Amino acid sequence: MKKLIKEGILEKIKDKNLYIFLAITIIFFGVFILKDYTVDSYLFFQETWREPFYHLASLGRLVTAIFWLIFSWTNFDIAYIASFLLAIISTTFSMYECNRILKRNIKNEKITRLLSVLVVINICTLELYMFFEKGIMMLSVLMSILAIGQLDKALQGDKKACIIILIEMFIANCCYQGTVGIFVAMGTIYIVKNSKNIKEFIKNNILVAGLYALPAILNLFIVKFIFHSSRLENGLSFYEKIKSILKTTLDIVKNTFDILPQYLFLGLLLITCIVFVIKIFRNREGKIGLNIFALIYVIIATILSTVAPQIMQAYVYMVPRNTFPLGAILAIVLILAYQRVKMGKVANTCVLLGGILFLSILFFNFMDITIGHYYTNRKDREIAERIASVVREYEEKTGEIISKVVIYKENIPYQYKNVRYNGDANVRAFYTDWGTRGILDIVLERDVKVVPEKKQEYEEFFKSQAWNEFDEDQIKLEKDTLHLCII
Repeated sequence: MKKLIKEGILEKIKDKNLYIFLAITIIFFGVFILKDYTVDSYLFFQETWREPFYHLASLGRLVTAIFWLIFSWTNFDIAYIASFLLAIISTTFSMYECNRILKRNIKNEKITRLLSVLVVINICTLELYMFFEKGIMMLSVLMSILAIGQLDKALQGDKKACIIILIEMFIANCCYQGTVGIFVAMGTIYIVKNSKNIKEFIKNNILVAGLYALPAILNLFIVKFIFHSSRLENGLSFYEKIKSILKTTLDIVKNTFDILPQYLFLGLLLITCIVFVIKIFRNREGKIGLNIFALIYVIIATILSTVAPQIMQAYVYMVPRNTFPLGAILAIVLILAYQRVKMGKVANTCVLLGGILFLSILFFNFMDITIGHYYTNRKDREIAERIASVVREYEEKTGEIISKVVIYKENIPYQYKNVRYNGDANVRAFYTDWGTRGILDIVLERDVKVVPEKKQEYEEFFKSQAWNEFDEDQIKLEKDTLHLCII
């Protein structure tokens, strides 16, 4: 057993594909070695390990909660580096394992490499890297890909493969639930491949649904009955959820969260589907109806695997990090095409050139959003330091110690000017109470409580002003309390 494991590790180390995927990962995400924050990152600076631990556990992200529990005894910098390295390793091995899976049925390795990159590095991946728990989020992707690698065996009746998938998918759910739908999205390709008749097709669908649902239900049980998440409480009606999901999904495919030029993603998807259909008719292998059905089936299943978790929640909230399978739909349709029809040299060349061009456009847009991300971090810190300077001066003069903050805000902007949207990743720290508290904890080097003790005279004063940039008049100090107006 040890010899087999050793040989497997040596095989991977010697494989040049591993280093190709590592280089691509570093090109796209190496910049995140520089410490970054999202508004949620500031939760980790409040009080002790307990608050972040129970928050993460209540979301069902038990692996992330345990990761934080371990590293909370060090410091945020060490935890961040560990998370970053885990993200790089997980992303690299996700593409590497995806490539190994695709090579079983697609003989052109240049194509399998490209498709593996397009699956893992899609329009939704950047936001996963912008959170402190980036390593665990990308580990979820890796565990889902590993589960896909066992699916052929499972569909052929291998019970051991089924058990491995259940374990891997449970770990994936406990890392981050927003990416696990990729198992179903890619799994549909193998359902079609392993179904000789309608009976087998139905049976295989039930098996894949079960392998996906059982770990998710167990994770849901933990969230609902042990940690009592508010996200599962009553909210929108079923009809309202479906209506919101349909509208948002169409907008995502059309606008891609403003990550790509409008209609580019949808246009490429339509072109891919049209070319696939043309190839289906030209190959004339007597499987025209089956292949067209497979195309429609895979697209619908990919969309459903993306939106299904939204139905379980109180409200519909679709952002890049929790729509990962939809981001990979272009690659999934291409994988299906390569497995169902013969693609000639011209088609291969077009796919390679088109894929490289698409990734180049994606890269430059990722970098533009990332620049805005670090600008947001810097701007937040500058304002926080100015607040801290005023507080320290006050404390030196009066001998009082500020331990409470009262926040005054109304219709404040989500982001700073000229910063591009990317889910919750480029939100100002001062947009939320916990973000404000967290960043003040950093600069003041103490725990500051947010309290609701607003004073009418300050509220009236703040409302009478028309600030465009941060002004020290937004700060009022009284005894142990900071009254802060957010604009």
